[in-house]
Amino acid sequence: MRVIRSLLVREYTSGFNSNMCSAIVGISQNKQPTTEFRIAWSPKIKASTDIAEIEPIKLRTSGYEMLEDAARILKSVKPEFVPVSWACSFLDSK
Repeated sequence: MRVIRSLLVREYTSGFNSNMCSAIVGISQNKQPTTEFRIAWSPKIKASTDIAEIEPIKLRTSGYEMLEDAARILKSVKPEFVPVSWACSFLDSK
């Protein structure tokens, strides 16, 4: 469990943030171990091959505890500000 929590905390920039961890625990209906999550990707944007086919995720009680711990730790992580710039080649007001 520590390894997964550590991974969630370390990789928060490309994975779950504190609010997402808390939201999963919140929708679990009192941490019921039968909660199952499935991911449906948008048909408009193709998912990369490494994540396109993800099996349903079932959480156990220890999973909720790990998510709660990760959320608590991630709340203390200071945001990292990264400047983003891009060239826009098309705008449409419709």
